Amino acid sequence: MAAKEMMDYLSTVSPDYNATLGITPQGVVSEESSKSGAIHIGADGSEERIAFGTAPIFFISFSWSILSESNSGTIFDWFNDPAKANGMQRSFKYAYGDGHTYTVRFASDLSRVGQAMSRLGLPNVRLKVLGNTT
Repeated sequence: MAAKEMMDYLSTVSPDYNATLGITPQGVVSEESSKSGAIHIGADGSEERIAFGTAPIFFISFSWSILSESNSGTIFDWFNDPAKANGMQRSFKYAYGDGHTYTVRFASDLSRVGQAMSRLGLPNVRLKVLGNTT
């Protein structure tokens, strides 16, 4: 575990859908951090930097490479059901695998791939982390 984690910078946020998706990411996991701001470059090369806030913006990117039919169906339903995530519209709890549960929202479309539709995987999953749930 890193000396500093996303949890250290997040406030508590209640999800729209109060249930936890707990399927652990597989393979390489990317944690992206950014800040809200803009950089304007003048004709002379000078820069004007504007910060719109101090809170970090986090995204988690990963793949679920090989899933059981049941887990693939669970995630597919979670994304498409209007009462759950409803695509990229509603937030939910995600047990990330680092020992913490975060309030997240899908930040990309969801696609399933597999050999003859068995052992379906979900590549290129991207979640926006909105806060922690504890």
